[in-house]
Amino acid sequence: TPEMRTLIQLLRGTPGVLCARFTGGGFGGSVIAFLDPKVDDPVTDVLRGPYAQAHPDCAARAQVAFPSLARGAGLSGSTLFDPN
Repeated sequence: TPEMRTLIQLLRGTPGVLCARFTGGGFGGSVIAFLDPKVDDPVTDVLRGPYAQAHPDCAARAQVAFPSLARGAGLSGSTLFDPN
């Protein structure tokens, strides 16, 4: 949507945002951004500033989540596949 494209463009030009992209189009879509952990929340600044000026209705409904990273799945033991 034009609203999501605007948000991605704004985020990509914001210090502290490492990358931003669209995801999940089959369910209405979301914007995901990876942030530099040393920079205070640049996303809310964008939503309240230039994005709110461009798309006030969408900015008012925007939800921001800051999940923490955790170790993902791993192998247990050294054998990945044993046909015997």
